Amino acid sequence: MVSQIWGKHISGPVLAFLAIVLPIIAGFITDARIVAKFLNLAAIATGLLAVLLILVAQYEVWRLERDTGEKKWREEHEKYEAEFAKNAKPELRGRAHTFVRQGFYGTGSDHGIEHASSGFKFRLDICNYRPTPTNFKQLHLGWANKSVTFSDVKCETAEPLELHQGMGRTLTVSGTVLVEEVDNSRTVRLELDGLTVVAIDGFGVSHTMEVEKGAVLALRPS
Repeated sequence: MVSQIWGKHISGPVLAFLAIVLPIIAGFITDARIVAKFLNLAAIATGLLAVLLILVAQYEVWRLERDTGEKKWREEHEKYEAEFAKNAKPELRGRAHTFVRQGFYGTGSDHGIEHASSGFKFRLDICNYRPTPTNFKQLHLGWANKSVTFSDVKCETAEPLELHQGMGRTLTVSGTVLVEEVDNSRTVRLELDGLTVVAIDGFGVSHTMEVEKGAVLALRPS
């Protein structure tokens, strides 16, 4: 790299200027001895300048390597800090499964639109995958659209539930579901592909849980 930068300087404007100007100056000198001395001095000056340009090229290479090294160090340091910050927070993972109806079941209609409501429960396996301990604060159930609403969601566990790294817990979750636009003359089968289960830890951070594939909640008519 030093030779490349040096060659760039050698072919650059400085030596190009000397190569043009020195012969012109020599042309105006009539004394042959003076011309010879002048050309010798010009050759020495050109050689010294070439050596100086080598030092300049070495400095530019050092500066380039330093800047590249500092940039790489900063990038690695930023990655480390991001990873450290990520690992400093708990990471809850879990799976909701075994959905069953329980308790009451009710039907009705509003402006000609039938709806059904029922109690339900399911099991939630949950575990903290990070060294930072936390506690399980609450659980939120959502749906892809407004046709299904969950309420009174509760976890049958002592509060607060502490979650340390690698220690899995299985919770029983219960609540109420309201399903609109149904045919109450038939058994309402709620396919849970649109269900989202979000656990909120003691830091207020939300963690999305996995829902059992193909899970169905059957709401039987009264």
